[in-house]
Amino acid sequence: LILAHQHLAQLKKAGEDVYYAVMTDAKTKVIFGGLNVDDAEVLAEQAFLGEIDLEEAKESLNKPVVVGYIRTWLNNYTSGTSRSSGTNQSRSQGSGEGMSENEGEATRPMDQFFLEDQIIAQTVGASRISSNFQSEGEGNFEMTAESESHGRSESLMPVLQVMPSQVFSYEEQIYKAMALMVNQPARHALVKLPKKHTQFIKTPFIKTGFAPKTMINGFKEKAFILSDFARPKGEIEIEIQQRQDLLAEKAKELEVGKPKTEEPSKFRG
Repeated sequence: LILAHQHLAQLKKAGEDVYYAVMTDAKTKVIFGGLNVDDAEVLAEQAFLGEIDLEEAKESLNKPVVVGYIRTWLNNYTSGTSRSSGTNQSRSQGSGEGMSENEGEATRPMDQFFLEDQIIAQTVGASRISSNFQSEGEGNFEMTAESESHGRSESLMPVLQVMPSQVFSYEEQIYKAMALMVNQPARHALVKLPKKHTQFIKTPFIKTGFAPKTMINGFKEKAFILSDFARPKGEIEIEIQQRQDLLAEKAKELEVGKPKTEEPSKFRG
């Protein structure tokens, strides 16, 4: 049995029993594009039930994440230059005072004329010294220094891996399925088979066939011979007429045997 309709409202118009019977018992569903949004949502939930990947990542939101570290050596190099300049001034002053005393004598040594040493002169002296001083100075200076160093140091280098940061929600997955169903091009359809994953197919294009009348008649005769239910059209029409006549006779017999009842007077006009 093949049931074809353009939208689900046609089934609902026939009644809820018909709608739910078709949606539940028609296990094989072929869905073409051009659906309205309401029908697409209902059919998407049925067609992709159990097939939606709730762990599907949003690739546009993927980002690098540190997943580990590896030991490595780093080459270090530093260099620098420093400059300084300035001006200095100095000023000093002071005073001093001193005194000194001295004594002395001169002797002539003993010789052949003198039997002992003889003092020939004696001196006694004293001196006093005082002084004051003051000095001032001023100068400029400028200094430049350069430094440079090389070395190696051990460090940990992070290992980065691009990983998902967010997945599609159930509502977003249903919306994606709806968009696929609604936007199908001509001659494309979605097929849902019992216990099979939903697949998209493209229907083949079949050209209008041509066959001569002799071939058509031969096919009919062959099909008539092979089928137990095929009979000539004339015989079928005669049999149908006989059945209708028989039903009419049975109806008349029922009318004749049926007792007549008088119409109640209260319903008369």
